[in-house]
Amino acid sequence: MRTAGRKWKEFKATLKWLYFNVELCDEEVTESQDNRVNDADWKTLMDYWRSPKSQARTEIAKVNRAKLELHHTSGSISYACSKHDLAVELGCPPSRDELFIKTHTRKNGVASAQAQPIINQLKEIVEARPELKERTIQQGDVFAAVCGEMEPRGYVRVMGLGPTPQDVGTPGLKCYTPTRLQMEILARKKAESEKAALEKCLDEMQARMDWWEQREQERVETPRSNVGSNSRDHANTRSDEIDEVGHHDDQGEEEYASADNEYYEEENQNLLGRRHAAAPPIPTRHNDAPRLSHDTLVGKDVILYAMLRSDLPVAKGTIISTNPSTVLGGQILGRQFCEVVVNVVLKRDAILPRPYADMETMADANMMSIAWPYKRLKVSNKASPSSQGTTGSGGRSQLRCS
Repeated sequence: MRTAGRKWKEFKATLKWLYFNVELCDEEVTESQDNRVNDADWKTLMDYWRSPKSQARTEIAKVNRAKLELHHTSGSISYACSKHDLAVELGCPPSRDELFIKTHTRKNGVASAQAQPIINQLKEIVEARPELKERTIQQGDVFAAVCGEMEPRGYVRVMGLGPTPQDVGTPGLKCYTPTRLQMEILARKKAESEKAALEKCLDEMQARMDWWEQREQERVETPRSNVGSNSRDHANTRSDEIDEVGHHDDQGEEEYASADNEYYEEENQNLLGRRHAAAPPIPTRHNDAPRLSHDTLVGKDVILYAMLRSDLPVAKGTIISTNPSTVLGGQILGRQFCEVVVNVVLKRDAILPRPYADMETMADANMMSIAWPYKRLKVSNKASPSSQGTTGSGGRSQLRCS
């Protein structure tokens, strides 16, 4: 989008330079207008160019442009294309100092007059301090040591229009989580919360159903056994009475029937009381305890380290899920991994611990979700309003995820 905006701006500037003259009237300017612009748009452009606001901005832009002394020699080739060509030539991603030397040196091998002192300083500091070649932008590379760590607003030097200081995590700047990533994190949290609530509700319903089935079975079995034993007891009693007195007592039979009715009423009341009693407590899930320590990592910016070398950072990303049941690439994360969105790739040929789809190296996973082990990442300790940036070389500590 930034490239499209710049192209549109340059196109309007070209139209103004070729066809517009403030001393001519609109009819004279319209006679020689570009056929790619319709009449309505052309009139809008002329009205704007003649406005005091546009003329004031033009004067300010001329002054600012005159202050730009350091020009590259790549012509219409962007920094991204130059970086790709140099990577093919070197066999590895180039550093900023190497790319600066390439883009400010003419085809005949002679650097521009303004860039020559900087190129000399870059070469001298590499010879004096070769360890700087291994540093990333976040740690303060060779270019930052010569030209300063502070980046201009909105872009990173020698990296073109794509990355911003917040994306790369340059030292001394606050890093904010992009809105798209914030929305994705919130949506993921909401989905996980709804899923947990549904699972809890289903577990409660299943426990209650099991409890009611058990109570119903007890209800069916208990009255039958009681009725059989009571009938046998009363039958034996009546037989003894008949043998002793020789006749049936109507009053005794009525009392027996009344006693049976009272027994059944008491049993029914006890059963109803047990139905209204609270159901047995549902056993809690013990497998949720380990993930509680990782829930606070969601939304944090982290540095991903190589699987074989503990001191080699390969990418910078943001954790969006620590739920062990999250499915990524057809595979469940588990307790040892988290889901990370890769924001900046530092080592393109780094192998992913869990390749899926067409993603096998870190270069394929740029701005994509990947699974990464907790033991191979570090949370940045830089404070920011919504996330944690990447630490620089100024003594900022890092916290390893357990």
